[in-house]
Amino acid sequence: AREAERARLSRELLERGAAMSPLRNDLSAAQTSLTGMRSQIEAKDTLLAANASALRRAVSAEKRQSVAMQRLELSLTERQDMVRNMDQQLQAAGAAAEAEKHAALEQREALTGVI
Repeated sequence: AREAERARLSRELLERGAAMSPLRNDLSAAQTSLTGMRSQIEAKDTLLAANASALRRAVSAEKRQSVAMQRLELSLTERQDMVRNMDQQLQAAGAAAEAEKHAALEQREALTGVI
């Protein structure tokens, strides 16, 4: 009876071992797949961090360019105002010179007409 029980248990052990063999293979394949997926996730995380860093640098550079552009626009506006003021001064000086010229001609005519 003991031998029969031992034989039965040995058979059952072999049958269960054979039944578990595909499960072990499936587990091994799943673990291999999981390892591959983890590697892909780590690579994508690294790429994401690099992209985020590049984006921060680009945004910072864009802000610096915007500030520089604002300074240039302000400088251009100031120069345009200065040119406009100088033009007005030149026009005023030209008008004053023209008025003095007419006054001098009138005075000359008045003096020549008297003599």
